[in-house]
Amino acid sequence: MNQKWLQMRGISKFFPGVKALEDVDFSVDRGEVVALLGENGAGKSTLMNVLGGIYRADGGEILINSQPVSIRSASDAQRLGIAFIHQELSLFKQLPIYENMFIDNLVRRRGFPLFIDRRSMKKRAAQMLEELGVKLDVNRPVGSLPVSQQQIVEIAGALLKDVGVIILDEPSTSLANHEREKLYELVRKLRRDGKAVIYITHDLDVAIQLCDRAVVLRDGKNAGDRSCAELTKQDVIQMMIGSSSGKSFHKSERSPDPSDIVLEVSHMNSQKVFDVSLELRRGEVLGLYGLVGSGRTELIQAIYGLDRTAVGEVRVEGNLLRKRNPVTMKRSGIGYLTENRRDEGLFLTLGIDRNITITDIGKILSGPFNHVSRKKSDQIALDTIERLRIRTPGPHQAAGKLSGGNQQKVIIGKWLHLDPRILILDEPTKGIDVGAKEEIYKLINSLVDNGISVLLISSEIEEIMGLSDRIQVMCDGRISESLDAATADQQTILRYTMGDRRELVS
Repeated sequence: MNQKWLQMRGISKFFPGVKALEDVDFSVDRGEVVALLGENGAGKSTLMNVLGGIYRADGGEILINSQPVSIRSASDAQRLGIAFIHQELSLFKQLPIYENMFIDNLVRRRGFPLFIDRRSMKKRAAQMLEELGVKLDVNRPVGSLPVSQQQIVEIAGALLKDVGVIILDEPSTSLANHEREKLYELVRKLRRDGKAVIYITHDLDVAIQLCDRAVVLRDGKNAGDRSCAELTKQDVIQMMIGSSSGKSFHKSERSPDPSDIVLEVSHMNSQKVFDVSLELRRGEVLGLYGLVGSGRTELIQAIYGLDRTAVGEVRVEGNLLRKRNPVTMKRSGIGYLTENRRDEGLFLTLGIDRNITITDIGKILSGPFNHVSRKKSDQIALDTIERLRIRTPGPHQAAGKLSGGNQQKVIIGKWLHLDPRILILDEPTKGIDVGAKEEIYKLINSLVDNGISVLLISSEIEEIMGLSDRIQVMCDGRISESLDAATADQQTILRYTMGDRRELVS
């Protein structure tokens, strides 16, 4: 590797059951914009979280100007001149612009350190914004600005600290086209000013046109480091995909009846979902694939009634759900395994029995006073443990003490307690090891073979292809294409996730 101003050498990071990064190299120079590319889960955010001091690396070293540095916290990173602009901006919407820019770097009056020098802060804030090509009233609440200008405010605040490295994580995801152009011009200005810019994106066209180099990660490892001047979109996709992993998805032969629709979504709209319609057939796995920010989870939340601002129609077995909320969906036989199992899917301190039976307490009530029958509860839990092969000492084991794969099985068991017709599975194998994934794959196929319909959301393209009968691809909050899983290939799917919609192609 060339002697760049910032170097990350042999970075490794491990989480329980997951090898997130393995011996990864990355570098960026002053006055250079480097794109960091890869599929969902490739390790991009983890690598930058190591550089930003959010995670500590388990191996490797970081050098700035050829000198080893220790980054053990976000404050260490800031002290070294590293600014991390996250996809979700960290601004206080009610505070004025200038206060947000100086929120952790307040200017004190000379000779009166207990007093804040607001005049100086306002002047410096306005000057920095003007240097970035924006004139704003710095007394204005930052929440009143469009997202593109909020981004500029956060970047300007970072530049006030004299940063050398700026990490931009999916900065254009929430921007309209005209706002994106302003962002790209700002990135070019940062390069001209000698800043080192790391640009995390799923938009390959922008990466190739805007950046000087592209570093591609795949499965937590380096897959390529090339000059953008010699790169094509196809080259990047090939590096992202690599060779087949040889996973077994245990998919059985099935032919769902196209006319037997169990779930129909029509013209669903929300803040991040635009006119989405889809149909789920009986005994089918419908895969929903899209990159970070594509609107997958937001669509599911809209369907399930978790997003009260969403408008659209949902029909179950042809019946329109006039009141769409989690209670109605549950009564309609629809279960939802959320992406965040620990915070939203389980009561971690309660036993397996309590977690499984909580969806329908009526099944475990007994006697004239409807008291909870421990015997019934234990039997249901034991039956579920045996059916789903949950590894546990017993039904009273706290859910929080189970492995990730077994926690997922408990959540699925919770919904099976309802005898559902439809299961919505959002990232069912996220954060679990290979062996546990295989068991989840077998379980999903077994459920479908028994007549349950599954709407599957996954960040792993091979998983979507291996488990699904049909695939709906999302981009920018819309369905960009519907594909037959039997004939779809990874390159085609990735092309549609990156904006290659029919209306753009024709």
